[in-house]
Amino acid sequence: MWISEAAEAAGVHVETVRYYERRGLLAQPRRPINGYRHYSDEVVRVVRFIRQAQDLGFTLDEVEELMRLRGTTPRGRERARQAAERKLMALERKMEQLRDMRATLRRLVAACQSGHEPACPILEALHAGTKTGRPNDRGTLGERSPTRTAGRQPASTRQHRRTT
Repeated sequence: MWISEAAEAAGVHVETVRYYERRGLLAQPRRPINGYRHYSDEVVRVVRFIRQAQDLGFTLDEVEELMRLRGTTPRGRERARQAAERKLMALERKMEQLRDMRATLRRLVAACQSGHEPACPILEALHAGTKTGRPNDRGTLGERSPTRTAGRQPASTRQHRRTT
């Protein structure tokens, strides 16, 4: 099948297949005499594997490692499980952060709705760098105390999932 057919079968754009080729996640098929590359069903399976892993939050670097582990020894299975456990822990941390964000926004919206203060509590909290209008121990909106952030990766160094 041609690249457009393989991409469609895998549920991605042609450029995604080309990007995976450039990244080394897919081998580029040779060009026959007619100049059109032929893509196998295995390419579709690999692209689907990549997308499913990304849907679970794995980065392309992590996906590459998981692909190397496919069909390997029990040690490879253990490494895949460890990678999934790390991803699960990161997801649970993110869910905690999202719950905290929701609680903060609920408090700010409730304070704004009460209308007891002349200034908008939401804007004042954002301007002051506080969660609820009162400085926390770090003085920034949404930051946690040092005891609650232990072992967390700073936002500037976190890996984000690519959408390509």
